[in-house]
Amino acid sequence: MNNLTELSVLAIDCQATHSNPAIGHLVEIGWVKTQATHPFDHEMTTEDAKTHLVKLGKCVQLPKQFLKITGIKPEEMKEAVSKKIIWQKIYRAAKKTASDNQGICPAVIHFRRYEEPYLKQLHQEFAPNVEFPFTIVCTHKIISRLYPGLPRKSLRAAAGYFGLSLPTFRRSQYHVVATAFIWNHIVRILEEQEKIAAFAELQDWLCIPSATTLSAQCAREYPMEKAIRHDLPDKPGIYRMYRSSGDLLYIGKAKSLKHRVNSYFHKRGRHTEHILEMLSQAQNLSTTVTETALEAAVQESDEIKLLSPPYNRALQPNERQLLFYSKNLRSKLFEPNIQHPIGPFPSNIKMESLAKLIDVLNGKIRKFSPRLIETVLLTPSGYAPDKDCFKLGLEAFRKKYSSDIRGPIHLGHMMKWGTQFWKEKLVEKEQEQQKDSGQDKEETEEVQEGEQLEKREEGWTPERVFKALKRVIRMDSFQMRRSRWFCRLSESTLSWSNAAHSDKEKHILIFESGTASFRGRNLRLDRTDFPSGHKKTLCERQASFDIATYDRMRIVTTEIRRIIQEDRDIELCFHPGNTLNKEQLEKILKWV
Repeated sequence: MNNLTELSVLAIDCQATHSNPAIGHLVEIGWVKTQATHPFDHEMTTEDAKTHLVKLGKCVQLPKQFLKITGIKPEEMKEAVSKKIIWQKIYRAAKKTASDNQGICPAVIHFRRYEEPYLKQLHQEFAPNVEFPFTIVCTHKIISRLYPGLPRKSLRAAAGYFGLSLPTFRRSQYHVVATAFIWNHIVRILEEQEKIAAFAELQDWLCIPSATTLSAQCAREYPMEKAIRHDLPDKPGIYRMYRSSGDLLYIGKAKSLKHRVNSYFHKRGRHTEHILEMLSQAQNLSTTVTETALEAAVQESDEIKLLSPPYNRALQPNERQLLFYSKNLRSKLFEPNIQHPIGPFPSNIKMESLAKLIDVLNGKIRKFSPRLIETVLLTPSGYAPDKDCFKLGLEAFRKKYSSDIRGPIHLGHMMKWGTQFWKEKLVEKEQEQQKDSGQDKEETEEVQEGEQLEKREEGWTPERVFKALKRVIRMDSFQMRRSRWFCRLSESTLSWSNAAHSDKEKHILIFESGTASFRGRNLRLDRTDFPSGHKKTLCERQASFDIATYDRMRIVTTEIRRIIQEDRDIELCFHPGNTLNKEQLEKILKWV
């Protein structure tokens, strides 16, 4: 009898471009021989793991999305090994493992339906006359039976449930170690909870239909105990979720910590996939109460930048940097100077489209290559219209907007048009809101769904090119207005009431070089509350910006909108004698 705690197994992982070998390519494979020893030796298991990139045919091009999620670099493929050599190595590992276990080699795989077809394809190609060497055990199936209510049971979720953090990139080395780690834990749980101690008993247990297996629509059971979140205050603040190991998973903000945190744990709550994966691992919680929701929003952004929790995606710095452009948008730097006074812009916002469009409208560019059209219209590679369609749309735009302009078109014209197009869009939105208010919710959703379907199916026409040119100008001019607004906001004082039309205490937030400083509550603004940097030039303000500052200004702008929507008194002071009230802010925020 093979005891599970003493059983030698091969943890195996495959990375492929598709789950079906008939249309996909095996790109990487890894394995490690392991036992359910206690405690789990992560360092030794990682050292023992064997991984190989698989040599592909000359005509095979790996999808960009696959390279993005795995982190595999094209130059790494130079070290790839042929399938035959890989099969010989893993076959030898299987035979050696089988010799430890009375002739069987258990292959522990988290999702057998992904790995098994590729293993059988290798076996069929290089050893069709011998018996398939693996007895596959699916840890996903075991987890599903042990923890049927766990929101997500992916490799990352299961490993995190037991306390292991996986790197962002999906590489076989990380995954075989995680699979070995999960096996190490479930062997002990099987013995304690199900009284399963032998491999044959595990195989029999997996063959019996489970009465506790729940459907995809079942009520969820979360690892975090209710007592941990039971007595949270009904106040604004920051909350942080952790694995059992103490690893930070997520940071969030809340107007009410009590309501926000507990909203995650409804039995059938609607959450995105990555949040459900996070909730499958979260077992502990910490909170910080703040005076206001705005303070919580600012602190959340700053903490995310500092600590980089894996499940905070929107506010992660990632590889973003700030860019500053020259007046003609043809040159850009990572820091502002006299020659590059336009910005800041995050590097994921491209202003080159506007520069190219100015050259096109001025006749400086007459050959419309696919790459140029993609740049001007901001379309993904391969999705731009053909040059004839682009020319017709461009001529329609010229005829309507630039035919009466004498002299070259410049950035000032773009800003003027952008303002006009933005105003048109605001009117269009107001009309849509009025129209929607006369429909019931179901009808509105059907109309929106139909519009989205029509938009997806729509091909390129000159009219669509015309609209796309307007959109590019509208959005780029918006980004320039917004960058100026953020620069002004970075040296300012914000005061707002705790309730609608309150003439009592006010909260005060002072920005100096884009850094937030809360002054508690006062009855009114004092001269010491005016922004000390209100005399700074634009270039001096730009110099204080980084991604954290940019996101902070963006978040505060959103929070100002929220305060206005709640009909609370609010004032924003840029310097003594220049203070905007609620009505003025409401008008300005429509443009930034």
